[in-house]
Amino acid sequence: MSKERRPSMKPQPAEQADTPIRSIVTIERPAPEALARCNRAEKYRVMRENSVRVREQLLAWIDQRGISNEVAQVSEPTVFNTLFLVATRRATELIAQAPGVVSIAEDSEIITDLPRRSPPV
Repeated sequence: MSKERRPSMKPQPAEQADTPIRSIVTIERPAPEALARCNRAEKYRVMRENSVRVREQLLAWIDQRGISNEVAQVSEPTVFNTLFLVATRRATELIAQAPGVVSIAEDSEIITDLPRRSPPV
């Protein structure tokens, strides 16, 4: 009988686990019905208020979980359904489960299709 070898999971070094990472947090948007009959200015106001509310709830959630010391920054809200986060990997993984959070992507995982400028010749 051959023994099946499993890959060993190496624990992350403590200094690596404590290193803050930059991430983009996608938060829930207002319901489509809330925006359906709004003009542009009203949509802006509703979406901004939603981002403010979700951010405040997220900050309270972070405090309740006792991970504030692992979170360096949660950006100010904007009209868009994104927040920028600087936190340890552990805190980031926990925040991914927070109410109002749709997803989190590490800054290095973000890929854009914006054209790159070629250096001047």
